[in-house]
Amino acid sequence: MRSVLRHSFADANAHSWRLEPESRVSAQVHTVSAARMFCGKVKEFLSQNKIEYTERNIVADETALAELEKLGYLTTPVTVIDGEMVVGFDRARLENLLQGS
Repeated sequence: MRSVLRHSFADANAHSWRLEPESRVSAQVHTVSAARMFCGKVKEFLSQNKIEYTERNIVADETALAELEKLGYLTTPVTVIDGEMVVGFDRARLENLLQGS
């Protein structure tokens, strides 16, 4: 994973620089309200790992459902990271995809 140099202002007179990991990974999570347990686990996992994600609720958004069907799935959650699909909450697969980015 690449790092970026971030500038911060501790106060008006003090400036500091620090090296932080650059998070270039983003994810898209297809969810439904009724599947809160596993959908929630995926969203919590991504948030804890500071991964930006877009939630696509297939009940509230017909285009999200059409996208999910195009991917070949009719279940949730389906997480897409760099073109790779993860069905359900598969911590090991998510970690593997995130480490490879």
